[in-house]
Amino acid sequence: ARQQRLQLRQLVARRAAQLLEAAQRPLLIESSVGQIRAHDGALSVRRDPDGTVAVAVERGQAEVVGTALDAPTVLHAGDVLRFDRRTHFGVQRAAAPRAMAWRRGELHFENEALGRVMDEVRRYDRRLWYGPDGTVAETRVSAVVAFDQIDAWLDTLPKTLPLDIVRI
Repeated sequence: ARQQRLQLRQLVARRAAQLLEAAQRPLLIESSVGQIRAHDGALSVRRDPDGTVAVAVERGQAEVVGTALDAPTVLHAGDVLRFDRRTHFGVQRAAAPRAMAWRRGELHFENEALGRVMDEVRRYDRRLWYGPDGTVAETRVSAVVAFDQIDAWLDTLPKTLPLDIVRI
């Protein structure tokens, strides 16, 4: 079977993350920092604003070749790999359910910088709002944010952290 070839920038132009099914034909996803090859499985691929690519395998397996990887890396169901042009963050085993929570209408964060969390939540909210910068943005937080509860989540932040949320 001929492989299906996709460019990552085309996939993520409309959504923050994309679930891809590789059933009938092998799937090759190309980005500026590497390639992801899958066959007979399901995976989520995303690119963060800083250029980091994250691959989460829900079913089956995928092979990742990246400029920061010493050798091709095989990911199995449940695995997540984040990498950019120069570094990789190692394979996180059993992390895919958390990484793919967006399919259930939630975002899961564990010990993440608040600025990164805010950037991620903003991707799922079409309104314009601003969050923290500087030292507050580096504060480590863990949270589950439901898409239909973003306002409630934003409202709780100033109660626990020294920041103001401005919605425009």
